[in-house]
Amino acid sequence: MKNLVVLFIWLKTLLSMSNFTTIAALDVSQLEVESSFPSVGTKVFSQNKTWSTTSRVLIHIPDTHHNPDGEPHVSAGFGTGLKTRLRGTLGAYVRYVDDTLCQPLYITEIQKNKTIDVHPQSQAGVHAPFWLMVNRENCSFVTKARMAQQMGAAGVIFADNKCLCSDDSCNMVNETCQTSNPHVVDDGSAGDVSIPAFLLQKKSADSIKDGLGTNAMYLEYRWGLPDSTIMSDSNHPHVSYELWTTASPLDVPLLEMHTYKDLKTLTLKFADYIKFTPRYALIDGKKLGCGGSAEPEWGFCQELCTNNGRYCSVAPRNGIKGQDVVIESLRRICIWNHYGVNEQTDRTDNPILWDYVLFHMQHCSRVDESGSNFYSSNDCITDAYKHANIDSALINECMSDSGGFEEDRVNTWLEEEIRMLDSGGIVSVPTITINHKYVLDEPKPTELFDSMCKQYFYAAHESMMTDAEALKRVPALCSKCYSCDNKMGCIENDGECVSYQFHSRNDEMADNGKKQQEPSKKKGSKKFWIFFFLTAFALVGGVYYYKKNQDRFESARGGLLNGYFQLNQGE
Repeated sequence: MKNLVVLFIWLKTLLSMSNFTTIAALDVSQLEVESSFPSVGTKVFSQNKTWSTTSRVLIHIPDTHHNPDGEPHVSAGFGTGLKTRLRGTLGAYVRYVDDTLCQPLYITEIQKNKTIDVHPQSQAGVHAPFWLMVNRENCSFVTKARMAQQMGAAGVIFADNKCLCSDDSCNMVNETCQTSNPHVVDDGSAGDVSIPAFLLQKKSADSIKDGLGTNAMYLEYRWGLPDSTIMSDSNHPHVSYELWTTASPLDVPLLEMHTYKDLKTLTLKFADYIKFTPRYALIDGKKLGCGGSAEPEWGFCQELCTNNGRYCSVAPRNGIKGQDVVIESLRRICIWNHYGVNEQTDRTDNPILWDYVLFHMQHCSRVDESGSNFYSSNDCITDAYKHANIDSALINECMSDSGGFEEDRVNTWLEEEIRMLDSGGIVSVPTITINHKYVLDEPKPTELFDSMCKQYFYAAHESMMTDAEALKRVPALCSKCYSCDNKMGCIENDGECVSYQFHSRNDEMADNGKKQQEPSKKKGSKKFWIFFFLTAFALVGGVYYYKKNQDRFESARGGLLNGYFQLNQGE
């Protein structure tokens, strides 16, 4: 316990060096403990309702619009708050343009008898810095943010045009309300966007629009706040992560087996703190021109897609078709839906899917001498089922009931994967997303471990609890393994730091292990030959010695017998 308190005080000292600024954002990237701290901003209050809890939106002017609890919003997964300026605040007046801002926006003015196009802020009467609020829809959030940044905005607000159906104040009919908030995520091109951005609840956005007609609106946005729910509610996991990958056995595996094993270990060891969901990247057949009609132009679609061209995947190699990958994806989704979540504890601590996938990767993705593959072999899949203790009847029923893969029908599970892929802004795999927002730079178990532990350390530091009480809410393995060089080895060794020579059951150091074994083989081979030659020399020497003594014995015995015979003959 003493070591834990020392580590916590050390982290607290580092964190206390930084404070919130009033207008400009604070750069804390040089603090090692915060160097890659994710701006994770969502907590699930119900199945379909999420609001950011690690950021706050406050309207200070006019005071009639001020809500001390802040305005409901969804922080963006791009721009300020992810890398360079991890924590800070931006306060500025709001400028609203009644436009979706999907194209550069100019306003025609007449100046000195000449018609010219100027940016709208020149008419606003508001000087930089300012927030630019624009309407939602018609293009990606990244496109809107980029346009706002080019127009000189210090930050951008996306005004939602739909309220949540579950919200009591939502007066819209079910056809026009939304069942969940959209994910404000990177579309793969947000590298140049550096301003803060967030989606504002429709009710709050409408209030600002109405207020701007008669009043100036001053808004403050604070980001990088600790998630206070971590300290107040320790009975539920506060970090959810999705592993986006593919069921395709490519020539160069996208997710190496030892990495997958390490993710399994991390997920199971932190089952009380992590909520895990596997995701499989598929291609929307309609976008390929394969699905959506009674008789699509099959061609390549027939090889790549299922359900009459609705769901597709690439054809990897060795005779494996894209449709085989889609079917295997559906199979794994059904395995997860039946076995992934412990019904009694609501924890994702069941290893069955992990075991199935690892067996399939090792045995069913191989090719025999004739070039035949076992990827979709019923025998290999049956063996994988047995290895992971899976009831094949349940999985087959799930695959069929969800819509199957042969007929021109919608498959509910595959449709969900397509929808989550689009809404999550996933543009490449493998990818790990945290809390439906932050995307890890690399899908590595150690990156996931660091991101999760930093959230808990940060929340503990900012809490009003004593150090000892706050540390009780931090996963013990975070305190024990965070400063270890071989973090995965420490996690597997239940919190004890080990060197990289530690050969774990998950073979984290498989590549190094192979290199280390090669000299051992040579050394062992050398010892064998030395033993062989010594044994052979001793054997040859023994035979020679035996032969020599045998000859002497025969010679001596022959003399005696000869004398005996001679004596007998003389008688």
